[in-house]
Amino acid sequence: GLEWFDRFSTATQGKPFVELTAGLQDGVLSALDNRQNPPEWPGDASMTSRAWLRHMIEHTMEGMFSDPIHGGNSNEVGWKLINFPGLKPFGYDPPFGYYDAIIPELEYPPFVPYTGPGREG
Repeated sequence: GLEWFDRFSTATQGKPFVELTAGLQDGVLSALDNRQNPPEWPGDASMTSRAWLRHMIEHTMEGMFSDPIHGGNSNEVGWKLINFPGLKPFGYDPPFGYYDAIIPELEYPPFVPYTGPGREG
């Protein structure tokens, strides 16, 4: 996949993607997000340019917001971006939201079985 991307970048801009300026990189990425493959997209690619771009965006998001223990989200940057507090030492501590609010226990009156009309229990 990255090989196709580099070949596309070289065919359209004359350089591999990492050697381009930020503006040219944006242009290369935008060119991939079309309904039809650009003519420079490698013919031996097993997916369309748009499908490849969506795939890369998905993987980037997964890495950005994953638990750093898995190798992405360095220094919890993704979590800080969305104000996620991070993991607690022993996992997640409730309440997580309104649906975890503590409901006070009610005290019910003593149970008196029904014995029918006119009878006292």
